[in-house]
Amino acid sequence: MKFSVAFSLVSAASTANALLHSHAHYESEFNRHVVTYGLDLANDEDYNAGLRAFKTNSDLIETHNNGNHGYELGHNKFSHLSFEEFAAMHLSEPVPRDETSRYINAFEGVEAADKVDWSTTDAVTPVKDQGSCGSCWAFSTTGGMEGAYFLANGKQVSFSEQQLVSCDTKSGDMGCNGGLMDNAFGYIKTAGLCSEEDYPYASSSGTAPRCKSTCTPVSGTKGISFTDVANTEDALAAAVSQQPISVAVDADFHWQLYHSGIMTHVSGTQLDHGVLAVGYGTDGGDNYWKIKNSWAEGWGENGYIRISKDISQEDGPCGITSAASYPSLGGKSSLLGLAEPHGSYKGKVTKLGITVTGQADVLDEKHTDLKLGGYVKLECPNEEYTLHDDGKTITLDNIKDKDNCVKKGLDDNHVSLKSIKYSEGKDTITIDVSVLGVGAELILKQATGMNVELEVLEGSSNGVIQMDSVLDFLKEAVKAGVQHAKDLEALEGSYKGKVSELGITVTGQADILDEKHTNLKLGGYVELECDNEEYTLADDGKTITLDNINDKDNCVKKGLDANHVSLKSIKYGEQKDAITIDVKVLGIGAELVLNKV
Repeated sequence: MKFSVAFSLVSAASTANALLHSHAHYESEFNRHVVTYGLDLANDEDYNAGLRAFKTNSDLIETHNNGNHGYELGHNKFSHLSFEEFAAMHLSEPVPRDETSRYINAFEGVEAADKVDWSTTDAVTPVKDQGSCGSCWAFSTTGGMEGAYFLANGKQVSFSEQQLVSCDTKSGDMGCNGGLMDNAFGYIKTAGLCSEEDYPYASSSGTAPRCKSTCTPVSGTKGISFTDVANTEDALAAAVSQQPISVAVDADFHWQLYHSGIMTHVSGTQLDHGVLAVGYGTDGGDNYWKIKNSWAEGWGENGYIRISKDISQEDGPCGITSAASYPSLGGKSSLLGLAEPHGSYKGKVTKLGITVTGQADVLDEKHTDLKLGGYVKLECPNEEYTLHDDGKTITLDNIKDKDNCVKKGLDDNHVSLKSIKYSEGKDTITIDVSVLGVGAELILKQATGMNVELEVLEGSSNGVIQMDSVLDFLKEAVKAGVQHAKDLEALEGSYKGKVSELGITVTGQADILDEKHTNLKLGGYVELECDNEEYTLADDGKTITLDNINDKDNCVKKGLDANHVSLKSIKYGEQKDAITIDVKVLGIGAELVLNKV
């Protein structure tokens, strides 16, 4: 394994020089270590080998911690192993990902949150233990699935690593000998994934049992899609701000003995370990990534590690940006909720009294209602479409049929369709057409309109306008950036957030069903779950009232009263697209801000 040479040099130097303590000291500490971790050292040879490694690691830990490094190493269940032994048992050979045929999401235009920690939510399950099997890739995969499933369904499920280790054998993954998260996501797309309860982990000893076919995949896991994240820390931060992300790292001997703090020893980029990026933040002015590992809660910071962030290194700290990916369930649970177009998209441009409008109402992942107005007139319900694997290209499945509604409408107006593109990061649909030989792009955005007023063209006579000139100007106006409406037409989708005041934490989620009904859920100190609550958004576009909040049997009222919470107000911010719930908890005022997800 890599770094074995470098580590051997360190070990040799430690052995050649006098140890920091007496043999009796190390032996006493080692005997306590054996009892603490229940080690089974079968003979003198195993005992002596373990003691030698323990001595070396003890001196490494003490020497490091006496320096000014900002993080600490410490003894753990791996202290009796040389790094070579540790790597053979707990790391895996790197498997490069194939970037030639996959859509890489750079999250252009997506602003990452200032700080994120998914580990405090049900999107992240308790820390697990891979044992002596090189199955880290499977734990990284299930971590990504667990986050995506929670965001899609609002409930936590712990997924089966054993199914991946034992059954995913034809995609390039190799059980206890290594694998790749993208390969595993591809397997899940076809086979689905069972829960850990249905198919528990059984490879801790380092050997994977045969695949069993009796478990039942969790609903919604079969048919997933998955996307790679661009190889930059900015892209990864934008991704992690939306959901936990499966990543790979270079885990050298500092990982083996890591105890606490922000690890700054991050120059290695030769991937050999799959983990889960669950957040990022700043501590004492130092930026960090927070990572969930699969070496049990006794390792590191209760099973987690923090490593340096924003270090301007190719492939990122420990190579974390070079193989990041995430799954999407049901086409609706991807980052930003936009794995596929959803909802209504609208756009309009006006010039010299000539208007081109567009509206696409996406019905499901295969059908849309399409309407164009103004110069181009067509109205085509239930058109079949396909979003291709690049996550961008949309094709209308029947556009070549002579009786197809869209084809007939375009032909009647002397318009040719060049392409339709979807931008996940911007959540827009761009229809690229040619009208009378002049190209133009009509950009449709969710719940926004576009409007441009231009001066009368010079050279027009008797009020007659040359269509090619109009459309040419129209094209340039769109490309230059049409001023579009800032306000949203109505609340829609899901909003989530969390607030902590004086040690009291309240989480919230509002799932807007329509312009009159919402599901509302609060957690943490305040526990309530109320479905189909009626609400009204006032004419000011800001004030939200719950219509039945004064009824004694109202779900929200009962939940708040039971928790000694008073509701002061609910406000909607259109430009930020956020809902602010102002409450008092035990007399302490708090604003719970729910952001669109």
